Amino acid sequence: MPTPFIHTTRAIRADSSVRQAIIFIVVLGLFVIWGSWFFFAEVTLYKDTHQAFIKQHGFEHTLSLPVSGKVVAVHKQLGHSVNKNDALISLDNQKQQLLVQGTESLVTTLIAQRHAALLNLEATEASWDILDSKIISTLKQLEQQQSQAKQILKIQKEIFARHKLLFDTKKVAELDYLKAEKQVLDAQLVLQDIHAEIEQKKHEKRLNKAQRKQTLSQFKQVVEEVNEELQRAQALLEQQQMDLALYTLRAPHNGRLAALAQIKSGQYVEQGEKLGTLLEDKKVIVEANFEPSNALGHIRVGQQAYISLKAYPWTPFGKLNANVEAVAHAMQKGLA
Repeated sequence: MPTPFIHTTRAIRADSSVRQAIIFIVVLGLFVIWGSWFFFAEVTLYKDTHQAFIKQHGFEHTLSLPVSGKVVAVHKQLGHSVNKNDALISLDNQKQQLLVQGTESLVTTLIAQRHAALLNLEATEASWDILDSKIISTLKQLEQQQSQAKQILKIQKEIFARHKLLFDTKKVAELDYLKAEKQVLDAQLVLQDIHAEIEQKKHEKRLNKAQRKQTLSQFKQVVEEVNEELQRAQALLEQQQMDLALYTLRAPHNGRLAALAQIKSGQYVEQGEKLGTLLEDKKVIVEANFEPSNALGHIRVGQQAYISLKAYPWTPFGKLNANVEAVAHAMQKGLA
């Protein structure tokens, strides 16, 4: 009976040693983790101050018109947000509109005239090209006929030479001799006619070339004159459109109308008269002052910041997110 009891006691002691080892390893691991966090972890520190105030960064733009005139429309009211180039006030510009419309009609007419002149120039060039091609084709045909006529004349001369030799030896009748001679003369006349036609066509070709140059030069001159007149009209139209734009006051940038004169339709305004003030879209800047001992070395550009307002406690209303954009390099009134 004592033997089993001894074995059981030893088993209990062995189990107790293993449990203690496991507990020791776990505790040691937790201690290492805590030590690593204590010595190496980054802890976020918050520096707070109640000495802060809000200001805006931007500029005001005085609104005025470069021309005088009668107001026909006020498009925006005081306090309205506007985008760049939004119309604010319009003056009577009927006279300028009539000028622009007249010049636009002139430009349209000149464009049509230029198009017609270009079409005439192209048609004239095409007609001269067709005429030149016909002359060239005729010259080729005449040159081929000339070559054939020369061959025929050569053959007729050879036949006439044989007939002359035979006639001199009384071996051929005089009628055959005269006939051969006539054929040579006919072949020469044909060759002369062809040569004359070739020269005539060459002269016609030179004449057409000169006439073509003169005619096309006249058409090109017409096109250039219309182009010059069109450029002047387009420049005038551009200037008139710029002048017309002066009669509408537009927002020079995005912003809000901080001031606007009491202007009604039909009222006359003077050139350069102050008509309002446009406040540029601004970003809100919070300037915060800290005790130097509490802020130096801790606050840096780019850090995230949080803002709570006295009138709106952060518990029910939350906080505003912000970023540090600048840090003063010198104390002001004992504060950093």
